[in-house]
Amino acid sequence: MTLYLIGNGFDRYHGLPTLYKDYGSFLCGDDHDRFNCYSFVRDDEKVCSRDQFMNFKSDTWERLEDALNIDIKELMIQTLDGRNGLACDDISLYLDFTGKHLRDWINSISVSDVKKQLDFLPNSLFITFNYTLVLEEVYKIADERILHVHGKKGDKILQFGNMEFMAYGNDKAEQIIFEYMRANPSIECSVKEAHEYLYYVKEAFGKDPKSNYSAINRFLSNKQIDSIIVLGLSLSKQDQPYFTDIFIPKFGNKKWVVSYYGSDDLKKKKSFCKGTGLKCSFKTLEEATQCPGTGCLE
Repeated sequence: MTLYLIGNGFDRYHGLPTLYKDYGSFLCGDDHDRFNCYSFVRDDEKVCSRDQFMNFKSDTWERLEDALNIDIKELMIQTLDGRNGLACDDISLYLDFTGKHLRDWINSISVSDVKKQLDFLPNSLFITFNYTLVLEEVYKIADERILHVHGKKGDKILQFGNMEFMAYGNDKAEQIIFEYMRANPSIECSVKEAHEYLYYVKEAFGKDPKSNYSAINRFLSNKQIDSIIVLGLSLSKQDQPYFTDIFIPKFGNKKWVVSYYGSDDLKKKKSFCKGTGLKCSFKTLEEATQCPGTGCLE
């Protein structure tokens, strides 16, 4: 049985507008003022315009999630110091960025005009990090053979964010507060508010891969996987915990095919496989899914 690991490159191959700049364009088109609050994705531009955003260099999910680099320690210190720790004076904007606005955008992406372009080995399983329903609605793959790790179109909650935010647990927060109050004993500060800001920022921008491990393990339980094909997955640092903690320990000695897009991506994928000890073969996405028999695994 083959396990396919699916990333955003798969959706992009099918012509879907699922890049970072597509989300920005969606936000721009709906509400300029709202978008201008999101300084962390503006590339320091002060004015929101569709043309400007379409020229932004940061156009992958990896870069967008890496761009969520709010300094939580500084945020808490500003709050303790009586300064506003968040831009735009409205925490709901930040929650909406990875909540309501994100869901609205994903729900607006239609696959009605998408055509089948690839071949999958029969009786395969699919673990996808995408929110769209290309596998279900275009390729007519049964729901029980698909796991959407971060949620899917129509869900009330979609996981999105940077796993580094999850490192700020209560213990670390308490340490920041304690050190600040010791250095500034005369300042009256709102410890409660600092804790609340920490909670909201983690809620909005934190993504904890470990919270998905049990679902992945249940999905793979008692499945005889003999090959893994990676399609359109960036293998960024946001993806790596799933590989180092689950996929490689379970299937490291199996056959691996990793798709790539262009020479730079190929170099990155080779580096990843070498660094993790995987013996991978590398093919374009088309080549990786041209599988008469088991040809794509040779």
